[in-house]
Amino acid sequence: MKILLKNARIIKMDDSPMLEGDILINGNKIEKIGKNIDEKGINQVINCEGNILLPGFKNAHAHTAMTFLRGGGEGLALQDWLFTYCFPREDKLTPNDVYCATKVGVVEYIQAGITASFDMYFFPIMIGKASEELGFRMVLQGMYNSYTDKKELIRLYNEYNSKENSFITYQVGVHAEYTLGDESKDNTLEVINELKIPFFTHISETEHEVKECYERHGVSPVKYFADKGFYDFGGAGYHCIFFSDDDIKIFKEKGVSIITCPGSNQYLNDGVCPVQKYLDNGFDVAIGTDGPASNYDLNMFLEMRILRENNPNIPAYEILKMATRNSALAMKLNNCDTLQEGKLADIIMLDSNLISDRIDIADSIVTNGNKDSVKMTMIDGKILYMNKKLLLNEDVSKMYEDCEKVKERINGEILC
Repeated sequence: MKILLKNARIIKMDDSPMLEGDILINGNKIEKIGKNIDEKGINQVINCEGNILLPGFKNAHAHTAMTFLRGGGEGLALQDWLFTYCFPREDKLTPNDVYCATKVGVVEYIQAGITASFDMYFFPIMIGKASEELGFRMVLQGMYNSYTDKKELIRLYNEYNSKENSFITYQVGVHAEYTLGDESKDNTLEVINELKIPFFTHISETEHEVKECYERHGVSPVKYFADKGFYDFGGAGYHCIFFSDDDIKIFKEKGVSIITCPGSNQYLNDGVCPVQKYLDNGFDVAIGTDGPASNYDLNMFLEMRILRENNPNIPAYEILKMATRNSALAMKLNNCDTLQEGKLADIIMLDSNLISDRIDIADSIVTNGNKDSVKMTMIDGKILYMNKKLLLNEDVSKMYEDCEKVKERINGEILC
């Protein structure tokens, strides 16, 4: 199947100037980018009418299935929110619950121009199943627990990452230092060393978390994980709000990525990630939405706008790069970070009529863009969303009904 996207303004996100021209997709890859590409032998020609093409947004940190937790725990600080609202309800989850709740989140991603997400949650195989059925690209974070031991972690990592052109890949990490038991710590570290792979975790999200880590171990969470060897092969930290200068130095030396979640941090009143400081220290900062329970809108436009409000001196193009290229690289999705010939065709189209771009198109996207700006979402060369219509092979209303049933059942069990 060959698709030609004609007459577009193309932002490759490789720091090259915007190009006015065409993109030819052959199968699931970009075959050619240029001007006046011949339409001969093309199965489908789409006139973009001067609209904007760029790589799909990549959500570098999420708990997608937490759609079932929306609407509760309002006003609680992070620790209280987790331990009194989230964790008791998550204890009731079944694999099918996660499958149903994930589908709702994926539909919202597609509508918002998000073409891939890095997901940390229970029953990751079911997250992968739900995502693949909808044609969505997902990176799963596997963790050592009662149903995924060391041997299984290694098997899943090798199985998912050996599949060519798979929608689903797999990485390894833990939830956080403050929820890490000795058994999980030891086995996770053994897997990292055996496979020589990167490590991913929530880290230094609140002052309380950092203070308690000092009380337990005499060091910050960053130094704790680094001293144990977790970051010997790189990886990423989620949130990264309360870093000391020594923490920054450790992350830089270890080649660890920083993933900020502005919307969630604002909702939970965690603090403001010092993104400008990280950029000044040479980091390619990435962006995540976090879970939909602490961020009601799975929307990268919102994340970019909050980040811009917190850091008004950061150029808009750099923020746009955080939401696309930087996030893809932090997720180890090196084959769809930019629009380049030979890379995967994960492309979104933004409506120029909804974006005032007379001066700076990147600034206009970051400042004025919203979910209504998304005209098309293409993943792996397949159009899943076009002109406000989802092109999926499933009943979206049923997905929401199934997720609502999960929520009602779990809340009912909590109240009993």
